[in-house]
Amino acid sequence: MNEDIVRRTFGEGQLIFREGTNTAEVYLIVKGEVEVYRTHKGERLVLAKLGPNSVFGEMALIDNRARSATAVATKVSELIVLSRAGFEKKLREMDPFLRGIFRVLSENVRRLNPPQESALPPRVDEVQPSLGDAKAAPQAAPEKPADQT
Repeated sequence: MNEDIVRRTFGEGQLIFREGTNTAEVYLIVKGEVEVYRTHKGERLVLAKLGPNSVFGEMALIDNRARSATAVATKVSELIVLSRAGFEKKLREMDPFLRGIFRVLSENVRRLNPPQESALPPRVDEVQPSLGDAKAAPQAAPEKPADQT
């Protein structure tokens, strides 16, 4: 392997990258397991549990933006790590049309998975019935007035 591609081992529970940071690598899992998640109101929202032959971290390199999620090794994991320089070299070697498609795909994924908390789906216990559901929702019995004696 050249200097743009290295093998790294991450221990169980070891942080690979954090949401919102600007890191410069893409990863291929050789062995082990990685969990990719976002945090919403203090809770972990798992986006993916990845195993061997899975690639992650590519979006930040395609569109040069901050990480949209956090990645942590959930088992001891051996990863092949491709640097930004190596990734960009491979992109330059790629057909310009395909390179444009990659950028559009990345923009579409980010638009569908925005980082704002308000854009994340609500938890089940936070969902309120809409007005259209009001007829189907059970009605509470009216309160009886207090005894006035």
